[in-house]
Amino acid sequence: MPPPTSIAGPSVTTLLNMTSWRHTAAPLLTARAQQLYWLISRSKVRAWINNRFSSGADGEADFGRGTPIFKAAPYTPVVDDMENPTLMCGGPAGESFACLSTLNVTNGTMTELWSQSLGTGLVFGNPLMSTGGDRVYWVDSAGIVKAADPLTG
Repeated sequence: MPPPTSIAGPSVTTLLNMTSWRHTAAPLLTARAQQLYWLISRSKVRAWINNRFSSGADGEADFGRGTPIFKAAPYTPVVDDMENPTLMCGGPAGESFACLSTLNVTNGTMTELWSQSLGTGLVFGNPLMSTGGDRVYWVDSAGIVKAADPLTG
């Protein structure tokens, strides 16, 4: 019997060629898999909106270097609306948790709306957004559930 990928099996598409940055968690695909948000090394987040997954992202936000500098956040970011995101929440590896506006991504930037220091804690697991996009939730490494307004913190 032939291997399952040789006849009508799953197909694999390479989204990006080799890059100079690293990641430790999956990206978030939105807008029916036409947009991508990824927390990457050097405490950055990159977004692809129009530039279909080339090495050059449409937008990037820099949270400042993590410790050590190559760390990437160990979770996938969350957005307010999977079809038409206007907010993305996530942050650097183990330093803080933040929400950003995605409205200027096509101009090459994402505007940080607020950031909250995590002290010595980390975000544990993936953050979640309420159905209406009015609350973002995350769990710190001590097991405490945190909640904030994604627009104001």
